[in-house]
Amino acid sequence: MMLSECSSINCAHAAEHISAVVKVVLFSYQLVAIQHSYIANGLEGTNGSLVVDLAKMKNISVEPVTFNAIVETGNRLGDIVLTLNDAGRRLPHGQSTYIGIGGHSGFDGFGYSSRMWGLTLDNVLSATVVLADGSIVTASEVEPRALLGSSASLGIAASIEFRTFAVPSEATAFEYGWDVDIATASNALKVFQTWALSGDVPAEFGGELFYVKGSDTDELNLLALGITTHVEVELYGGIGSSINKVSLDDTAFAHRNIALHFPALASSPYLRTPAIVSVFLMACYSL
Repeated sequence: MMLSECSSINCAHAAEHISAVVKVVLFSYQLVAIQHSYIANGLEGTNGSLVVDLAKMKNISVEPVTFNAIVETGNRLGDIVLTLNDAGRRLPHGQSTYIGIGGHSGFDGFGYSSRMWGLTLDNVLSATVVLADGSIVTASEVEPRALLGSSASLGIAASIEFRTFAVPSEATAFEYGWDVDIATASNALKVFQTWALSGDVPAEFGGELFYVKGSDTDELNLLALGITTHVEVELYGGIGSSINKVSLDDTAFAHRNIALHFPALASSPYLRTPAIVSVFLMACYSL
């Protein structure tokens, strides 16, 4: 990844601020709106770019009649969860506290409650968006519908309206860990897949398998280098899953017929991916 040198950083406080900046530099800069990305999109691009930093846009409100939430895109999941919980409401969302809501809600947003309530994206009702010409529009399920499923492609989202759900009266979380050989781990995946497709899994159940390196002799070598790798096997679909009930044409998330989702993550303290991590990821994607 090559890091670009931006000419300036604009810290927006409202949609009108974003609009003003876009209009001023309309023909001079490449605009990049940043909040969160595993691949650091906001750090890469043409030298002389303008960065529009949304981190100051922190307002969150819950409408008292519909219980819809209006969330500005400078918010991260942790703050959103706490604020909604105080109002007795919840959203389906991912597991990382520091994920920015703009990108998270724009492309999927899977969490343990997603089989019951859908992805974060599925609960977006409308969004206030600044277009490339500086105009401010509200994208909804009705008009202009294309913007609602395009996320970052056509504009900068300033705020998003979400459908919310009542906080359940109770919830149970559990975790088991085993250090097993490859054959046993592989069989566990087969059993998990068979169960996921059986129709016996209630929509209220959300779960995943989490594969990391076991007690092999080179595990300490990887840790000493600051390299981590893992594969998650997330239970997306199956009979009764709200994720599978959404039409393919309704959102930007295209994988509505899947039962299991396999995100693979590898990280290191270097700008370049170590060879051992590249081999690991290529092996995952070739399955």
